[in-house]
Amino acid sequence: MKKAISIILAALLIFGVSVSAFAENTDIPEIPTNEETTNEPTTEEEITQPSTDAEEETTEPEISDDPDEKVATLSVCSCMSTPVVAGHTYIYVQNLSDEPIEVGLYEVPVGQGVSVGTLSISVHDGWGIYYNIETYREPREGHIPQIWSKTIELDKADLEKLDKKLDKFVNYWGPFFNCSFFAFSVWNNVSGDFLIPLVIPGLSHLVVQAVGEKGVLDMYMSDASQVFKQRGTGEDAYLEPVGEKTLEIG
Repeated sequence: MKKAISIILAALLIFGVSVSAFAENTDIPEIPTNEETTNEPTTEEEITQPSTDAEEETTEPEISDDPDEKVATLSVCSCMSTPVVAGHTYIYVQNLSDEPIEVGLYEVPVGQGVSVGTLSISVHDGWGIYYNIETYREPREGHIPQIWSKTIELDKADLEKLDKKLDKFVNYWGPFFNCSFFAFSVWNNVSGDFLIPLVIPGLSHLVVQAVGEKGVLDMYMSDASQVFKQRGTGEDAYLEPVGEKTLEIG
């Protein structure tokens, strides 16, 4: 009996040693936790990532629809020479907007201006309405410091009124329908002022002197290709380039 118990104890001892040796020499992998098994973010803040491919927002320049925006200036201009009947009165329009504007039959480019007046013996392409003869001649003849003028600003409605007035104006020059009558009629229609359209240019010059200033007109200098004679009146009107004799500087 004692021998049997001794054999059983010896067997248990051998089994225990074997299990211990097996555990020491075997790598048993540890079960990883959630943090160690995933690289995915675990919070909503980490999941939300800013897009690197998002297009930048672009803003287009706003186009002004303000009816009171000033788009041009209108000047009534006068200069006098000897004798007084040889003086001249006309209008000048300067484009202040960022796009071309219509002044009668002429399209004024951005940053430029146009003069309009009626002439007779000082031109060689016929009596009547001319565009830019003054902006071509006056700066080259050095007359700008002697010119008297009054200037107002025009909004879109004013410019449209001016454009219509010029479109309907009769293409004519006469002793009682001369440059003073033309310039003062257009000015009175658009500005709301009233300048008496005296027949003699010298007297009209005195009127402009009474209301205006001397030598302050910043006039655009037109080139020869921008000087025109109006042909026809109203819907039949069109512009025709002037000849070399009209462009001659006296």
